[in-house]
Amino acid sequence: DEIRYGLTDEEGRMNINRVDQNLLKSLIELAGNITSMEALDIAASIIDWRDGDDEILPGGAENSSYSNLSSPYLCHNAQFGSIHELLLVKGVGDILFSKLEQYITIYGSGKININTADSFVLRCVAEAYSPDSREAVQAVVERIIRLRGAGNAFVKPSGSAILKQL
Repeated sequence: DEIRYGLTDEEGRMNINRVDQNLLKSLIELAGNITSMEALDIAASIIDWRDGDDEILPGGAENSSYSNLSSPYLCHNAQFGSIHELLLVKGVGDILFSKLEQYITIYGSGKININTADSFVLRCVAEAYSPDSREAVQAVVERIIRLRGAGNAFVKPSGSAILKQL
């Protein structure tokens, strides 16, 4: 048996308790290789799972959705206690979860660290908020990775400072 250990910056992942629906949709669509509409519905269900109300977002799921299952349960209506709780959310099965698991966390402030996030996480963020083409987004992500590889950390991680470095 081999024992492995190490440290990971949780801020390099997406905090499923804090990220918005747009970023969740981007993550689910890209990692799960599913349609934009399916990803939007799953993202809405995640938001519904963690919010404190019983109002269903379009495409989402609250108590009424889970109480009609063959083994019914209640929507959590609070923050996720572990990433594995995501498996209870409508639309998230074992296959999708296995594709998301390495990119998500429940720890940290919810701000993604541009210095430690891997290229896939950066791509999800860029695609969620950029009107640019996928090719343009990928070029920006590659530029970030190159700058980091050359030892050029983003010391002032504000939007305008990052744009100046890029």
